[in-house]
Amino acid sequence: MDELDDWPFDDPSIDVAALHESLRESDADLAAGRTFGEEEIRARYGLPRPDASGGPVADPR
Repeated sequence: MDELDDWPFDDPSIDVAALHESLRESDADLAAGRTFGEEEIRARYGLPRPDASGGPVADPR
C-alpha cells in the first residue's frame, strides 16, 4: 500500500484512512478465498451469460 503515498489525496472528501482499511480488508478476503466468480455475480444480479462470440445474450424477458 506504499504506492498510495504518492497519490494526490488533496480532495477532502477522500478518507485516506478508510481507503487503506478497505484495501487491507480486500487483501484479507482474497487471502481467505472470499471472492466471487463470474457465474456467482451473474446469478446474483440476474445477468445473462455472453454468447459464444463474447457478446451479450438477448434478454429473454
